[in-house]
Amino acid sequence: MTDTGASINGHCTKYKTLGDYELDSMARFAIVCGIIAAIVGCMVTLFTYMIPCTGDKISKSRSRRLSITCFVVSLLQCLSLLSKASSLCDNNPFTQSLVRKGFQDFFEMECHVDVGYRMNIQSVIFWILAGISVRFV
Repeated sequence: MTDTGASINGHCTKYKTLGDYELDSMARFAIVCGIIAAIVGCMVTLFTYMIPCTGDKISKSRSRRLSITCFVVSLLQCLSLLSKASSLCDNNPFTQSLVRKGFQDFFEMECHVDVGYRMNIQSVIFWILAGISVRFV
């Protein structure tokens, strides 16, 4: 496999000949929500771990802000699940071009709920639980 093509059954095929693919707005929104959730989630986690190092006790207003931030991350993570209903899975012109070119035996043509999607659902649940625990514990 090279940067500009793929070798399938000994035949080199350029990626551009498989068809152009343009993400729809729902797919882009899901990707952006996932990226923002990862960045904000890392910042919240780091900030929460650093609180004991400062020697300060967590105040009610600080715990409320951390809790709200955890719920926002949960919402963003949940919105990233919209990728299943986007052009990444339904009416994907790239996979349709693969079928026209005869490559359907080498790639999955449909989206399936698998490990990654289930882990995304679990992360939504754990962010909700983190928000509850920061607020009430």
